[in-house]
Amino acid sequence: MYQQLGVNAWGNETKLAASDQQPNDEFGTSVSISGGHIVVGARLEDGGSGDPLRDSGAIYSFTLVGGNVWNADLIIRPTDSIMDSLFGSAVDVDNGTVIVGRPDDQPGNLPGSAYIFR
Repeated sequence: MYQQLGVNAWGNETKLAASDQQPNDEFGTSVSISGGHIVVGARLEDGGSGDPLRDSGAIYSFTLVGGNVWNADLIIRPTDSIMDSLFGSAVDVDNGTVIVGRPDDQPGNLPGSAYIFR
């Protein structure tokens, strides 16, 4: 896949993917890492099985369990999500706190919001 090209070169360690991936979810729209915790946004994720909320978005949490092995911990979807809310357009994680951006791009909705999870 990728190869290391000498001293101080970067090499591919692993590849993360959504456990429930579907076409056009845009998994990887935003990514943040803090220690052994990675959060990945999928701003066009459709609300899980059966696609109840088109492009409502989600974030995926991964924890390092050893070496290059990352465990998929959970998927977070906002309970107040609406279609086209794009939850997960921006993510950040630091010391056990995750913040997620949701721009709410449809006319008439909120001008945007941020969610904080611990």
